[in-house]
Amino acid sequence: MNLEQRTINEVKQDDFKKALFDETQALEPERVQIPEIGDVLVCGNLFDLADRLDDIQGDNILNAQGDCGVVSVVNIARLCGISCDENDAIVKAVQLRLCNYSTALDSADNGGTNVYQRKALLAEYGISSTVFMGDELAPEQIARLVETGHAVNLGVNAGYAWGNADYINDGSSNHSIIVTGSARNPETHELVGLFVCDSGYPGKSNAVFLPLGVLEDAYTNAPGSSALVTDRPVSV
Repeated sequence: MNLEQRTINEVKQDDFKKALFDETQALEPERVQIPEIGDVLVCGNLFDLADRLDDIQGDNILNAQGDCGVVSVVNIARLCGISCDENDAIVKAVQLRLCNYSTALDSADNGGTNVYQRKALLAEYGISSTVFMGDELAPEQIARLVETGHAVNLGVNAGYAWGNADYINDGSSNHSIIVTGSARNPETHELVGLFVCDSGYPGKSNAVFLPLGVLEDAYTNAPGSSALVTDRPVSV
């Protein structure tokens, strides 16, 4: 049985790490320059994909402003070749009780999800996925997943990710983004950071670069952080 015939559940943890990293259907890296970082090898086709992703949360018919997780599901569905938009996904999430929603809540609090709700919402679009907590999947492993074609949603701390102390709160995971690519040192191939599509980041945010130091605070050391990984490589 080759890796493409196996799901992540079948090779989870140690076997998962060994088998997945041997996958042969790797994406081709592209050499680019990042300000203050220099030349890096970027993998993930993130620049081609960026314009196809939704990087603005809250512009939905229910005025649910806190729906970063729902938008992350929309973007993974699009990566899988499924037609999906924020309006469709937020209505589905509310109907199935897969997000926070109440007319008594402030609009900023409506639409929020946890990783298990996002997993269930993805399943509604026919996409199977596996949940890992932040201490189970390191940035290097996330990079390998993206480099072998899987879509990855991260639960992170927005304040650390944005460099804005107003959103750190207690430092726990409070935001949802998707990973669109990795960046490695061209000589050593060591990981230097990840590219993400962040629907809450101010300005154009369909290809935001998060260095490893930022990821350490925003993901690795953030209580409640998580990684939701598609069981199979996505179609685009």
